Amino acid sequence: PGYKIIEYGDVSQNTQKPCFINIMFQVTDMQGNGISTLSTDDFSVKEDGQAVSPTESAMQIRQQDVIPYTLKTVLLIDNSYSVGSNLSQIKEAAKSLVLSKLPKQQFAIYVFSENPVLIQDFSDDATTLVTKINEIELGYASTNLYGSIIEAVNRWEDFYHTDEIQQGFLIAFTDGSDTQASSTEHEAIVARGTKKVYMVGLGNEIDPQTLQNLGNAGSYSINNINELADKFTEIQADMAGFANSFYWMNYMTPKRGNNEHTLRLIINDNSNTGDNSYLTGEFNSNGFYSVNQGLYVNATESDPYGIKDVMLGVNDTLLLEAATYLGMNPSQYSWSSSNNSVIQLIEDESAGDYGMKAIALGEAGETATVTVHDLANALEKSITFTLAENVVTTTELKAFYSFDAGNATDDWAENNGVIHGATATADRNNETGKALNFDGSDYIDITSSLLNQGEKTITFWTKFDDISGKQILISNTLGGDTSDEGFTISKRSDNTLEFLLGNGSDAEYFMSASTSTTVNTDVWYFIAMTYNGNTLKGYINNELRCSATFTSGTESSPSLGIKIAGPYKPVQEYFKGSFDQMRFYQKALSEGDLTNIFEE
Repeated sequence: PGYKIIEYGDVSQNTQKPCFINIMFQVTDMQGNGISTLSTDDFSVKEDGQAVSPTESAMQIRQQDVIPYTLKTVLLIDNSYSVGSNLSQIKEAAKSLVLSKLPKQQFAIYVFSENPVLIQDFSDDATTLVTKINEIELGYASTNLYGSIIEAVNRWEDFYHTDEIQQGFLIAFTDGSDTQASSTEHEAIVARGTKKVYMVGLGNEIDPQTLQNLGNAGSYSINNINELADKFTEIQADMAGFANSFYWMNYMTPKRGNNEHTLRLIINDNSNTGDNSYLTGEFNSNGFYSVNQGLYVNATESDPYGIKDVMLGVNDTLLLEAATYLGMNPSQYSWSSSNNSVIQLIEDESAGDYGMKAIALGEAGETATVTVHDLANALEKSITFTLAENVVTTTELKAFYSFDAGNATDDWAENNGVIHGATATADRNNETGKALNFDGSDYIDITSSLLNQGEKTITFWTKFDDISGKQILISNTLGGDTSDEGFTISKRSDNTLEFLLGNGSDAEYFMSASTSTTVNTDVWYFIAMTYNGNTLKGYINNELRCSATFTSGTESSPSLGIKIAGPYKPVQEYFKGSFDQMRFYQKALSEGDLTNIFEE
């Protein structure tokens, strides 16, 4: 048989580390009817023209039940005066329809005569729906068919994503043509667009061609009101088949490196060979890496198997996020702590759908074990927490660049930077290759702004090789004649340090503070900037060297990426020296927290 494939989403936007490719698509027959009976063996994938092994790639094809799915159904009932004695049978057919609702189906109910009237918004409560249908009474001797369709199709929006699908249908019943003429058939068709509409017409007063023009999902003419319930049953079965014709493919690509690749998905033994018989896309394999099957917590590119033992400061917090690699079923996670008075787990939106926040409530030296179970795949992972004083805080840590591997990898999250010329050098402890050196034209580009408005802290170690002129250490701003001024830490031409928060204007800054202390060459300095929403502070070697207090204005919302070591317009004010151990926090660290980092 011939099949058509309809892609939803862009392959390039649906890749996922460590090396997953996600594709969502729909399969229909040549008439547009949903096909719900295909399995993994019915598909083949090629990357760059080479077949992908279903076994080695752990390829899985699942239907829409693995994705949060909602089927929105609007029932539009003609209750104009002309339906007369048929109203009771129309109501019985409508009740039969809502009582047969699918597990993820919601109904909204309109009646229309002179105007459309919403009697029940979307609900999956069958009792409520039946009650509202029972309340329907005859309306006026006027039929506003086109205007009612326009309002009904605007009751929902269709969207398709690998995280969620919402799909809608309109089922419209009428016993006559539009007599009001306040809207046109063309306007109704334009409003409908690609949304799915079923039209059911009773009797000979409505033109079958009009039903067909409006009913892009199906149109039906019936001569006897007793046929209506069966027709609704037929439509419901058709909607169920259409809903189940969505598929989600997931597999592990063998491609690696910063390279572009082409993908082609086909249905095996498909007699249709046209352009709608296959799916194509492109993706980049930058940062992809291999993993073994299992359940892991806080997995990253640099540590693909995540954390196992954690030392957490007293009163500190840590976001935990679970990931199952090569699971055969959609993951269902359950979290627990062996001692809630030592480590408490709470839900937190910043931990994502699969995570929790751990809070250290106990005393230094106490331990607790956090266990996460993937119930659907019979996997578990345990993490041992040990509480301690004087631990570098991770609360609201957004990025950490140790530079230990001579690169700009974010060792905390995935906000990796791109190095432009900087080279590995010895760090402050004289360990070779564990810091980065910049020669006056080098810099690191981080596409994320990392920090939002409000509280923030930036800490790092630095050594100057040359102190001539102004040098930009860190900036989140364009500089020059622009209106996108963010935060900046720089060395001024008099060798003092300046800490700035922008207000969105090149002419002024929201807040600024400058040290009186100067810096020299060939000395490692610990630099910190904190802002608590009221006071901006600058530290050198863990000593407060400058501060400024809020007087007026508004801090700009950082919208640009971050440059480490420059450049900065209108002149190219690059840094000349070395950086080590750079951290970005979305909170103002206490002096005790700064001391822990300084003494690390």
